[in-house]
Amino acid sequence: MKRLFHTLFITLLSMVILLTGCNMGADKEGQGKNNQGAQDQGDQSTVRVRNMDTGEKNQIIETRQQDAVIPILNHNGKEYISLRKLTEVLEFRLDVNEETHMIRIGDNDIAYEIPTNSTNAFKEGDLVNMASPPVSIEGETYIPRDAVETIFGEAMNYTWTARELRIEPIKDMTAEEADQLPDFQDDPNDPNKDNMDTTFLSTEASTGVENLALKNVNSTKLIKTAKKYIGVKYDFGAGPYPKTNRFDCSTYTQYVYSKYNVNLPRLSRNQAKKGIAVSRTNLRKGDLMFFYLPGRYKSNKIVGHVGMYIGNGKMIHASTKPKNGVQITSINKTFWKKTYLRSRRVAS
Repeated sequence: MKRLFHTLFITLLSMVILLTGCNMGADKEGQGKNNQGAQDQGDQSTVRVRNMDTGEKNQIIETRQQDAVIPILNHNGKEYISLRKLTEVLEFRLDVNEETHMIRIGDNDIAYEIPTNSTNAFKEGDLVNMASPPVSIEGETYIPRDAVETIFGEAMNYTWTARELRIEPIKDMTAEEADQLPDFQDDPNDPNKDNMDTTFLSTEASTGVENLALKNVNSTKLIKTAKKYIGVKYDFGAGPYPKTNRFDCSTYTQYVYSKYNVNLPRLSRNQAKKGIAVSRTNLRKGDLMFFYLPGRYKSNKIVGHVGMYIGNGKMIHASTKPKNGVQITSINKTFWKKTYLRSRRVAS
């Protein structure tokens, strides 16, 4: 009997050792597969792109080695790119005007207009001819490859491969670097500093930009007019204020200045080419201030927002943040110092 129990004990012990060895081998094999999977995905990641309307990062774009990757669609022998995916990567707003059949794209105002049914697109108000019209496939709009380069080329650093468009991340200054920049300041040489009538013109050069014949405008009255519209709601691509009771950033500055017979272009990028350049430390009431809107893959050299300086380090502008609509913002803060591009004086 003892010999029988001994035999059974040895048999059971052998089975336990065998099973344990198998499980350990399985664990090691599984661990190896997981490590291999991690290694295989080492050059891939995802980036969540902020929805410009909600502020939530809810759209995922595939990236490889930090480049955003958008696949090329071959359709009837031509190459196309998804317009939705492209604007999500560049963090542009996108809106469709059903009346004009135009897809409107930009930061805080319209920079690009792409038709849904023709080859005539617009970049910063200028006509751009695409080689072929956009196509709609399963409800999504695709634009031809040449249009990607012609219309959006300046807004990104990109390369093409045989199967995809790759967009590189933008190198931007850090918050610490931005904080080292000078504050926005009133012009210390203004002989009428208290009244700020903008009778003094900066001598800073404005090479390579279009000048506007400066008209004499009382800056105190100008700012008083600008403040009348505080609280008017922001609307991307807003039409004329008398019809819509809405502004975007550039229609607001355009409308206020129109009250004093100063005619500004519709778009902020074009307004940035008018008038005389002034530095951030020599600002007067009424000076226009231009900023870029930061994005991981979008150029930090292109104008995306405009506001009007009102003195004492403050700006009045039409925006969605922190409130929705025309508002006054203190601009000696990291965000504004970092995203500032230039200022222009459009009235004397």
